[in-house]
Amino acid sequence: MKNYNSRLSCLFALLFLFSFTACTTTMPVYKVEKSGVELDSAKNLLSSLKIADKEINEGSVLDENGRIYFLDQQYAHVPVKVLGEEKADEDGRAVRAEALNFSALKKLTVFDEKEAINKFNKALDVSGLLPANARKNVTHSRLVLMNKNGKDVIDKALDTRVVISQFAEGIPIEGPGAKISASFDGSGQVTRLKYASRQLKAGEQLAVLTEDEAIKHCQQLYNTGSKKESLQNLKVSTRLFYYSPALTETSVHTLIPYYECSASADVNKQSVQLLQAMIPAISDGKYVPRVNLTVNTKGAKVDAQVDIAGGTPPYKIYWSSPSVELASDKNQVSYTIAKRKIEVDENITVNVVDANGVFVQATEIIYIDPAQVFAVIDVEDVLQEVRDYGVENPVSQQFADLDVGFIDEMNADGVTRRFLWRHNNAWEQDFKAPEDRRWADAVDMTFYVGHGNVGYFTFENDSHDDGYLMHNDANGDWGNTDLEWLALYSCQVLGKGGDGKAPFNNWKQEFDGLHLILGFHTNAQPRVEFSRAFASNMLDDNSTVLQAWMDAIDDHQPDNRVGIVMGVVRKGDGVWNYHDHFHGKGSVGPDIPEEDIDWYWYREGP
Repeated sequence: MKNYNSRLSCLFALLFLFSFTACTTTMPVYKVEKSGVELDSAKNLLSSLKIADKEINEGSVLDENGRIYFLDQQYAHVPVKVLGEEKADEDGRAVRAEALNFSALKKLTVFDEKEAINKFNKALDVSGLLPANARKNVTHSRLVLMNKNGKDVIDKALDTRVVISQFAEGIPIEGPGAKISASFDGSGQVTRLKYASRQLKAGEQLAVLTEDEAIKHCQQLYNTGSKKESLQNLKVSTRLFYYSPALTETSVHTLIPYYECSASADVNKQSVQLLQAMIPAISDGKYVPRVNLTVNTKGAKVDAQVDIAGGTPPYKIYWSSPSVELASDKNQVSYTIAKRKIEVDENITVNVVDANGVFVQATEIIYIDPAQVFAVIDVEDVLQEVRDYGVENPVSQQFADLDVGFIDEMNADGVTRRFLWRHNNAWEQDFKAPEDRRWADAVDMTFYVGHGNVGYFTFENDSHDDGYLMHNDANGDWGNTDLEWLALYSCQVLGKGGDGKAPFNNWKQEFDGLHLILGFHTNAQPRVEFSRAFASNMLDDNSTVLQAWMDAIDDHQPDNRVGIVMGVVRKGDGVWNYHDHFHGKGSVGPDIPEEDIDWYWYREGP
């Protein structure tokens, strides 16, 4: 019996229980005085924006926690023509063809930016809902198309969106509990409205990490669990913000500051944008839970226990292992390590979220005798007429649980999981012929979590190829078996580039029946609830796959993050998959093989 507590007993101290002898900076925590919007204020806001009162009366706009969410069918409207039913897909499901109306698209106009700001500002002001210290920004959802020869480009703004970002003494307040925006169509009518906010009052001042100290601890996070030779030339920068959890977290009474860690590194001489990390900027046990992870092994058997003190009980506990799924909400787990192929290391991670929404993490690296580990193969058989998905998550330590919410929601809706490959079990070859027919292209949707950069995403295990899925590595490989939708929770993989054509230049050759690639133009912040929201939007709210992705970004990423969804247009009739729903949740368009592609498109948002 080996005890691995010696390394991990100090991990939390390394990450969160810092010495402040050299730190003189202080910041306040913020006490929640009021959460959400009252009915009368919500009615005044909708009335000022000319949104029908019946929306409020029917309870479809203001929820029980005081969050306003209004969505009109004309939101980010794209003109289309419904062509009707076509031949069933490879799984025998119904297909409805819808074509882009090019001539009507070219005539679209957008609402004036200054008028949009003034209109939304006035409505918030007269309703008593304009936050103090707010900053206003205007963005546009855009649809960009390029034909197959690359010469003709159409770039159209679809709406005018005013975003109200909230601040506390100059520090941004971020999270699903601090989201205010309104989108206007060309006539100035609101097509989407979001309002989630808390009234705050400054509380006690607490010492926070200096920027230099934060950078050191961010570096420690990125290096924990990584091969010593894998991250070269690691560069880290930080940014302070307050995190506001969703209004559904009614126990939240205090907001604390965090540092966002942004990092790049050279891996095998290739520059990679690492997923961003988040660490509490304070260590006071009154607000931040203290976590001690103890791990014992015997052969391939693992017993782990987490002891928690401080913060605000009760705690939510999330366990993650690259080899098996682990139950959550218990302070101890036991399991037997199982590997896709015999590997010699294992990471176990525990994430703890207290009742106040404060989150901390601990990770243990386990080195074992490979002879003690049994290989496992996940489900491979593909059955027709079954909704299915797969997950590839090659990253470890602080990113190990970013797929958990997605998996939970898909399983709860009865969607069959074909594979779950994490850390060293996630391989680049799963996305390339001929192996993609067994894995990434053998399911309706594949969800990937990992690091990347413009035109590629990465795998920590480079023994099953070079560890990079470059944009030209899988030419024509995706969609010719089953894959409809590929979601990439990764930084900048669908980056636009200076001329806006990078998604086309990088990823157009991958489409051969694939409907959509979903990703980010910007960096992506690691929030467990992002993947849960994406799946829930598709399955519970019946949003289109595109809108489910954009809404998850809007709610669970900072205001300046930009999502990209890419697809193709069929030659001859203009059919596309822009309004695809997940199977069983609404209409789905046809597969478009590579030889039938006429145009490529991407939608930028939220």
